Amino acid sequence: MNFKSTEDFKATNPNKFFNDLGGMRKKLKSELKMPSMDEVKSWFA
Repeated sequence: MNFKSTEDFKATNPNKFFNDLGGMRKKLKSELKMPSMDEVKSWFA
């Protein structure tokens, strides 16, 4: 997940971002609550 601008972020596929977010959360052993797919999609709207 390497974003240099908000345009880069908005151009990302929300499904891929959701999966990458879950992988990053697992890799870092984060105990933060995983957002729902609908929440993530709303970030791209």
